[in-house]
Amino acid sequence: MTEVEQGSTPKKLVSSCWALTFAGFIMLVMAAVAGPKLIASRVGGNEAAAIGGLKMIHNAQLLHHEKGGAKCASLAELGAVDLIDGVLASGTKQGYAFQCLVSTAHPTSAWAVTAAPLVPGETGDRYFAINQEGVVYTSDKAPIVVDPATCAMPAGAQPLGR
Repeated sequence: MTEVEQGSTPKKLVSSCWALTFAGFIMLVMAAVAGPKLIASRVGGNEAAAIGGLKMIHNAQLLHHEKGGAKCASLAELGAVDLIDGVLASGTKQGYAFQCLVSTAHPTSAWAVTAAPLVPGETGDRYFAINQEGVVYTSDKAPIVVDPATCAMPAGAQPLGR
């Protein structure tokens, strides 16, 4: 190599290092700006999936009863007869835990399902519930505790969209 070529190699290396450092800095800034929006987007998607899961369970309970089910079914029973998918039947789907409750006073006609975020604030911000009436209820502050005898919604739960 000539003396000029040897002298220019370190300059190219330093220039490349600065370019990589600058590109890394730009990527960090973009991640800092976009990160919270991505998390909020995921939370919104999880909440929408939870609402959809509750509506699917409501329809499945109606079909189960229509097909001669003697009592309201658990999530596992609805999954076993293919009225809901296996993931939802397991009780956990897309950042939410689902719990089915069959009325102790009216097991043939009353039931409720609650959906709570697995990690509040990360997988979801709101709590949801539905019962045999088909109205989805929500709570921003705490899990919805349904009356085990009647499956009635508590006073603090608000119908979704109101």
